[in-house]
Amino acid sequence: MVISFTVRGFKNLAPNPVQMGPLLGIAGPNGAGKSNLLDAFGLLRGLVSGTTAEAIREVRGNPFTEGGGSIEFEVDFLIEPLGVDELGMPARARATFLRYEVKVSVTDRGVKIEREDLTSLANARETLLRVGAIEWVSSVLVDGGERRFIRTDPKLDVTRLEFDGEEKSQLDSQTSGMKRTLLSTCAQAGHHPTAFLARRTLERLALYHFEPSSLRAPDSLAEGFDEEQAIDSKGRHLPLALLRLSERDESAPARVANTLASVVDGVDSLSAERNSSTKTVEIRLSDLAKRKFSADALSDGTLRVLGLALLLHDSKVLGTLLLEEPENGVHPNQLPALLNLIRDIACDTELAVDETNPLRQVCFTTHSPGLVGLLRAEEMRFAVRGSGNLGEIRFLPVGPAGVPTHLLWGFLHNSSDSGETLAAQAEAFTRSLSQPLP
Repeated sequence: MVISFTVRGFKNLAPNPVQMGPLLGIAGPNGAGKSNLLDAFGLLRGLVSGTTAEAIREVRGNPFTEGGGSIEFEVDFLIEPLGVDELGMPARARATFLRYEVKVSVTDRGVKIEREDLTSLANARETLLRVGAIEWVSSVLVDGGERRFIRTDPKLDVTRLEFDGEEKSQLDSQTSGMKRTLLSTCAQAGHHPTAFLARRTLERLALYHFEPSSLRAPDSLAEGFDEEQAIDSKGRHLPLALLRLSERDESAPARVANTLASVVDGVDSLSAERNSSTKTVEIRLSDLAKRKFSADALSDGTLRVLGLALLLHDSKVLGTLLLEEPENGVHPNQLPALLNLIRDIACDTELAVDETNPLRQVCFTTHSPGLVGLLRAEEMRFAVRGSGNLGEIRFLPVGPAGVPTHLLWGFLHNSSDSGETLAAQAEAFTRSLSQPLP
């Protein structure tokens, strides 16, 4: 779970920290630059999972600020205390509240790493108590004091992977010659379980941009049933993911259907059915009249909500989920139910983390006044540009020291699809923030 995120030199994002909790909505009109923040998360994920060059190539558009040649991240985040790597080896973190800093630059010879540091943070309990209750903090925090797990010595041009924070170097690498971050090499627990768990957490910065064609597609069974298959970023493998859940727990499809029915009227049941003739598995939805529908017959909005419902009930989906405009295709009257679903996906920081309350976080962008009007002040940041359309983008909290009242009021009140209900909702929302109305 990301607690604080700062990026410098990325596109036109201002180098200001974005404070995050279990749920964060990034609001603003179309073209405000909201998706640039999600792109920055995507670049960070790429830097801890592959080569630096690959991570840069995956970014939409030019990632560097105009006239700039370097990008720098500073991320404070929470990792799980325990885990298991792909070889079945257990990992136990020496500390769970960490800071990761990495700087990359572009030169005539390509992209290079300037600096990389992974450290544990002091005053962890005090910081986390601003995010959640004592029960939640106690269930996730291992306070190991101040430790270094990865550190760069710029004078020697060396980056060191420490023996799990013991200040005993296990691996030295020439910083200027590194093609990937040291954190990206920590794929197994081994002698650096904390670094492994940190890498896995940042690898789980997952952007979901559901495409109706992907959500509708059946899955092939020709190559066998993948017991680990989860829905991917575009919505592919929805049938296989539901089939996996149903074969582990026969009541899972009913729970997913009930969640879908809380947002979409008329849903009775849901199933993932094998088609022996085509060797595929397909989604089938039944309405209250017991009529069955294939995925091809469902609306785009219904499929997107179904994808979210599956994310909620799939215990394999962990980490930080990044959603682009989840309100697309959803009727305005159903926005309160949609927001409840999104909140349910995120971890409840009033309760201890366990199997029923996994350590999940949701960050989503929206340009819907109706959805913004339902968010609590602490759940929202508003995208505001500096002078001119090409100015720096800041993500401001709501309140006297944050987003100007007239911008929030104008966004909520002057929408083409807002009627009397939305106007009243906008007014009530603004008053709830103790802001004077213009």
